[in-house]
Amino acid sequence: MHDWKIQAAGVPRSMCVDHDGRYIIVGLSFGFLTLLDVRTGLCIKKWKPHEGDITKIRAMADKFVVASNDGPLTMWQSNGGSRGTELKGHTEAVFDCQIYRDDIISVTSNRLGIHTIYDKESTFGSYRIRPDLVKSGPSALDLLPLSRELIIGTDSGHIYLCA
Repeated sequence: MHDWKIQAAGVPRSMCVDHDGRYIIVGLSFGFLTLLDVRTGLCIKKWKPHEGDITKIRAMADKFVVASNDGPLTMWQSNGGSRGTELKGHTEAVFDCQIYRDDIISVTSNRLGIHTIYDKESTFGSYRIRPDLVKSGPSALDLLPLSRELIIGTDSGHIYLCA
């Protein structure tokens, strides 16, 4: 077992390993990110890109996608943490996100968002979650890859399958 002590303010809220298995990015409370080298355990970089807690980190190709309580998703290069792009669209806290092919699917308190990111100009679509179908605020999101159906977890403990 390895014990890596992160010397930064905050508690780990989300972690993700890049596709090559070389880096771990840790999202902390208070908006901090820490990039660790898996082989050496050394901290490569620490920075504070967000004001709110980091809620989710996902790996895709050579980037990390970061969701936080303070609004838009951001993409960071996995080889050293240099900022890639801020994905415009959501203006409220993003609770979770999922990568599916060339899209990033995200969820806020009452909306699903879809960013298509491999276009030269990334596009964003937003869809309202009907309150008569999902009775409380979404807190988690995942995707069934074969059927492409969404699973949404809520604050009240319910899990919904959205076809």
